[in-house]
Amino acid sequence: MSEPLPPDARAADVDRSRTAEQLKAALDEGRLQIGEYDERLKTAYAAKTYAELDALLADIPGATAISRSAIAKPTATTASSSNARTRSKRKDLKKTWSAFGGAFIFFTGLWAVGWAASQEMPNFWPMWILGIWGVIALCQTWATLTRD
Repeated sequence: MSEPLPPDARAADVDRSRTAEQLKAALDEGRLQIGEYDERLKTAYAAKTYAELDALLADIPGATAISRSAIAKPTATTASSSNARTRSKRKDLKKTWSAFGGAFIFFTGLWAVGWAASQEMPNFWPMWILGIWGVIALCQTWATLTRD
């Protein structure tokens, strides 16, 4: 475990959230009544220092003082921002390749109608459009996957 932070050090939003999580766990275990939980939760989100947050957890068995856990644990915002970036990348890739798939179906359908109407095998002209579009889609995919 890490060294405890000074009690008068300023608490961050993530520290307040961790305190709220521990208070919720205490409520779920039956260690706090709903009224006391609400009061402590309001105090947690209004707290400015680690000492104020630690005082809210002092009488709860198994709760870790925020001043002791703030450095040791990775922040929750890091994981959630990483998940948000992953979702954003997936959404961008889906949009890029859905557009390509739609164009493939449309232009191949036009070519097939021309083939059926002419009774002879026409040149597959959609390959020029789809080839260029595919290269652009690959470049967009590469840019999406390599961005931070």
